[in-house]
Amino acid sequence: MRRFRAARGATPASLRRIRNRVKARFGYRLSREQLALGLALFELADKADALRLLREGLLDPPSFEEEYWFFSPSRYRSQASNAGIPVSSQIPPLLHWLIYGIEARLVPYQAFDETYYLARHPSVRQSGQWAFAHFVAVSSARTDGLRAPRKTPIPDAYRRNATRDSAEFYLARERDYEASRDRVLNIIGRDEFKTIVEEFQDSDPSVGNIFASDVDMAPFHDDLHLHEHQARQRLPRKSYDTIVCVPWIRMGGADLVASVLTKSLARLRPDERLLFLQIDSPIVEWPDIVPSGVDVADLSDIFMSIGGHAAERLLLAIFRGLAPRRILNVNSRLCWSVFDRFGERLARETGLYSYLFCWDRTPEGTRAGYPSTYFPSTAPFLAGAITDTFYLRDELTHMYRPPPAVRRRLVTLRTPARMAPRAITVAEEAAGRLGARRRPRVLWAGRLDRQKRFDLVEQIAALMPDVDFECWGAPVLDAPASTANRPANLVLHKPFAKYEELPLLDCDGWLYTSAWDGMPTILVELANMGTPIVASAVEGVCELIAHDTGWPVAAWEAGAYVAALRDMIASPQERVRRARNLQFLATREYCTHKYDKDLAALLAMEESA
Repeated sequence: MRRFRAARGATPASLRRIRNRVKARFGYRLSREQLALGLALFELADKADALRLLREGLLDPPSFEEEYWFFSPSRYRSQASNAGIPVSSQIPPLLHWLIYGIEARLVPYQAFDETYYLARHPSVRQSGQWAFAHFVAVSSARTDGLRAPRKTPIPDAYRRNATRDSAEFYLARERDYEASRDRVLNIIGRDEFKTIVEEFQDSDPSVGNIFASDVDMAPFHDDLHLHEHQARQRLPRKSYDTIVCVPWIRMGGADLVASVLTKSLARLRPDERLLFLQIDSPIVEWPDIVPSGVDVADLSDIFMSIGGHAAERLLLAIFRGLAPRRILNVNSRLCWSVFDRFGERLARETGLYSYLFCWDRTPEGTRAGYPSTYFPSTAPFLAGAITDTFYLRDELTHMYRPPPAVRRRLVTLRTPARMAPRAITVAEEAAGRLGARRRPRVLWAGRLDRQKRFDLVEQIAALMPDVDFECWGAPVLDAPASTANRPANLVLHKPFAKYEELPLLDCDGWLYTSAWDGMPTILVELANMGTPIVASAVEGVCELIAHDTGWPVAAWEAGAYVAALRDMIASPQERVRRARNLQFLATREYCTHKYDKDLAALLAMEESA
């Protein structure tokens, strides 16, 4: 567990690195006390985020012009100017405050009233401590709300709601504070309001004393309020039991998994309210995969319009406002960011689940992607980290050595095919139709991105001029490939929407090339139909395509694929035998019944937690 915690906290070593970089760049050597107070300004965020904000504030001031937690760069500049302390543009405001502002006792937080705070905490006044430093240090260690920075009457019921929706409550900017307070005071002070409250208290004592003046209140309104209102207007309901988050609705494997997951949840929990939430992009290429009867909402344009940390705070506010029992993330980067930044606290209220499919690879071959970016930091509090292959589950277990409690929540759900298995396999029916047919035909489909190695398909086709290659695909992540060297026996079509569009019964088999992968859903569905397959023997693919179920290719030379394809084309009976084995494996291990059973077991852990 030590590895997980070390990744989230502000260790002495990480603070030491920040101090050394500040010394090297600006020539100032910050003390431990200065760094500790600087870090405490942001520690109402989780510790990893607080450390990042401290680092940005000291070393990357252009990205640090917003008001964060208890520090406002613009307010501090104004204070320093009024105090006659010159602020150099060469020194970041946060660094300037640590060096000069603390000594001058300048408060960079608009909502702090020192007179009220000292009256509320006489021990601080008696000790001679700086009231603001005490407020920051104490509030950053609390998880239930801020120490009261000033005296403000507000109804107890509103205060409870504001504290619950902490994304708005804590992260609010201060500029609306005075106007909002005056409006509340004006309403509370009216005689007719007091009469109404007294009548409510007679019928429901839980209303409490709404005129209490000694309450904890921080600023409660910010620029995100209108965006949140706009988002909630699009949601069919005010609350949900389950939210499934997706980045977009494209023709990809993760999108299909999201559809399978949502349908399974609807079967397992038919009486619960379920939301299919589109978050990262407004792209909708495959509307048919959205399950019927499930609430759907697209908020991606709102998140894209504000971006960055503001989008994370807004999504957190929406999650807390909808109060779901569980949130399941299927490849949404924004949802991952919220889990990473706020998940440790959010997990106390809601079960958090995320799918992990496979590592990505940089052009240099280094592993990257969500498993390395988010698994180490979120695994300790995820209710379930879901993989679609045992390969990835075992790799994560081997690399990170999670403790038993985390290991139990790292589970594999094998994605089922959407259609029933064919009574007669594709291989059998195609063999019966071919006879003395003409040229052999091989099919390929996928994203025209670096991972799927369409360049390798072109090389293979060039080495097999007597075979026709029909391909379907389009670029998603990478730029379109050049068509200059495309061989004449290769035809590229636009992506297909249904398998009925493909000449499966008039081909010799399927070619799958991928440099790395989890479990491609297209292979599961082709297997379910009993299709002969030549596939790259990489990572999760090996759980489905082996020498008895297909033609796995472990080498990356086009010649190795050519040899496998030649063997497949020349062996009709062997194609049928391996395709039957493949279909048997798929119908046994990649079926809806097994998926529902395994998902139900994972959800059952919620009750036992």
